[in-house]
Amino acid sequence: MCPIGPSGLWRTSGKGFPPGLENIAMNNLFKSGVLALTLCLGVFASAQYERDRLRVEPYNVTFRLGIGLPFDSNFAAGEDLFYGLGMDYGLQGSIVRGGHTFFSVDWFNPTGGDIGKNDAFNFAVNQRFYTGDGYLGERTYFFVGLGTLFVDGETGKDEWLISGRVGVGKEINESLVAEISLLLSEDTRGGANPTTASIHIGYRF
Repeated sequence: MCPIGPSGLWRTSGKGFPPGLENIAMNNLFKSGVLALTLCLGVFASAQYERDRLRVEPYNVTFRLGIGLPFDSNFAAGEDLFYGLGMDYGLQGSIVRGGHTFFSVDWFNPTGGDIGKNDAFNFAVNQRFYTGDGYLGERTYFFVGLGTLFVDGETGKDEWLISGRVGVGKEINESLVAEISLLLSEDTRGGANPTTASIHIGYRF
C-alpha cells in the first residue's frame, strides 16, 4: 500500500482516517475522476475536429431558448420555473461510431430572481444519435452527455457538481429544432438538488 498522500500518511501513523474524512476523500476522488474523464473526452473530440476541420458542416452551432422545471424548489429559490439559454457546438468527428459529438453550455436562472443569483451553468460533452432514415430537417434524435455544473448559490457557497444530460429532439426544418431534456446533478452541500427538466427551441446555423 503506497504511503504517499493524505490517506497513506494516516495509514503509516496507525490512526486510520478521522471520522468523516474518508467519505469526503472518496467523494472528492470520485468527482476528480469524472471531471478528468470529461476533460479527456473533450480533448479527444477536439482532436477529431482538428483532423476533420476542413469538413465541418456550416450548421454546427445551435442557440437554444427555453424554460426549465426544477425538481427541487429549495434549489430554485422557491420558484417553479427557470429561464433557460443554451448553445451547442457540434463536431464533424464522433467519439462513438454512428453518433455526433458536440459540446454544450446551458444557463438557468429563476424567473422571479435577480440575474446572476441562484443561477446555474452546465458544461458538457455530449453524443447525439439520429433515429430512422429521415432527411436533414425532419430527423428525430436522442442525446446523452457528461459534464460539470456550476451553481451560483448564496454568497460564498458557489459549487462545482458532477452532472449528466439526457434528452430527445426533433428537427422542425433545416434550421429549427425542438428538444426536451433532463439535467441530472448531485446534491449541493446544502442538500438542494439542481436536477431540472427543460424544453428548448433552437436555431441551428
